[in-house]
Amino acid sequence: MSNPTDSRVLEALLKEQSAWASVCTEPAMVALAAAKAAHTLGEPPVSIDVYLSAGVLKNALSAGLPHTAKKGPEIAAALGALSAQPELGLTILGNVTETQLDEALELAASSKVTVHWAREHEGVYGKCVLKGANHVAEAVIEHSHTNITRVALDGRLAEACATEARRSDLQVLREWDFPRLLAAALDLSVSRLGWLLEGARSCVRLSEKASGLMSEDVIDFAWVCSSDSCETPIVEVANRVSRAISARMSGVPWPVVTSGGSGNQGIMVSVPVMSVAKHLGLDEELTIRALTIAHSVNLFVKAYMGEVSCSCGGVGAAAGIAAATCWMRNGTVEQMEEAVSQVLASLFGMICDGAKATCALKGTTSVLTGMLTGSGACRCRGSIRDQGVLGKTLDETLTRIAALNEGVINKADELMLNLMRPETTTPTQ
Repeated sequence: MSNPTDSRVLEALLKEQSAWASVCTEPAMVALAAAKAAHTLGEPPVSIDVYLSAGVLKNALSAGLPHTAKKGPEIAAALGALSAQPELGLTILGNVTETQLDEALELAASSKVTVHWAREHEGVYGKCVLKGANHVAEAVIEHSHTNITRVALDGRLAEACATEARRSDLQVLREWDFPRLLAAALDLSVSRLGWLLEGARSCVRLSEKASGLMSEDVIDFAWVCSSDSCETPIVEVANRVSRAISARMSGVPWPVVTSGGSGNQGIMVSVPVMSVAKHLGLDEELTIRALTIAHSVNLFVKAYMGEVSCSCGGVGAAAGIAAATCWMRNGTVEQMEEAVSQVLASLFGMICDGAKATCALKGTTSVLTGMLTGSGACRCRGSIRDQGVLGKTLDETLTRIAALNEGVINKADELMLNLMRPETTTPTQ
């Protein structure tokens, strides 16, 4: 039995970090901020300025948008401003009309939308400033993709925001250990977590239908699944995840549940867990508990690696898959912890070079590693410790990873952005 406060904290984090999103969450977040500013402005914008942290900018550059081959935060901001429907949240880009798209493409091409790299901000951060003929409005989102912390009109607060600016709530998980996290996850009421199952089912449906939706430029592993030499359920699940991510990164507006603020991670976590649960004949309650474990472990890892950083989010998703798979196969807490540790030792160092079509192949790697490690850990009787990034405990391993992430890997973001779009990397004023 966990501390009731722990369960409340974890439930709040799950609700914040596992929202519905139609396309990649970073361009959707840009559109949401622009929509909020446009709704506040109350008149057509004549210019739009977008300020984004490195991680958000990097992910918004190459992710696909609905009904167009064009990409970029300029178009996302224009679409959000023309929609002016912030109540749609991260599903906003899944509801654009053909007329709005044409107008947004014209607005973005007219140089009236300018994107800036907000170097002074880390993690999840975005600000949209819309100027009209008579007024100026701005909206700020930070710490999570839907957390609006400031709405202003002509420099004065236009409304009280639900959440004040703060450090990421995920950081509280760094004060927990794995058994405490697991106890809090298992103590949550299943009746309050049905939305995780609903979201997982939507992810599964996308993975089943994605063969006709995915990008033709991404390697399709369907032939592997039909090959006599590789016909295994795990490979088939990984292939479906790959297809779903490819479709989503191509701009297919399909609603999925996010994990740690990422729709791709939501797919990575949901599809394997649902597959294993079905294979083992688990009922709905146990399936929801397994999904809760997977999402919670992903958040636990992200508390150390960052919500948007230069480390691939598939690392945390794979850790969540491994923990949930081990739990569903009646693994012990120690075996689950070992599964997470070995996933981290295997995948840490896989970088994030932006949200794009080839995230599908990284998703395949994460799913295969998570499912295989989680299943194998159930037969494990020992542990590997104090080697490489592995410390004497999982806590020590995560602390080492955080130090490497902050001291080395995240420094690659500046170089990455200079390579991807150097004109955006001039300092903001």
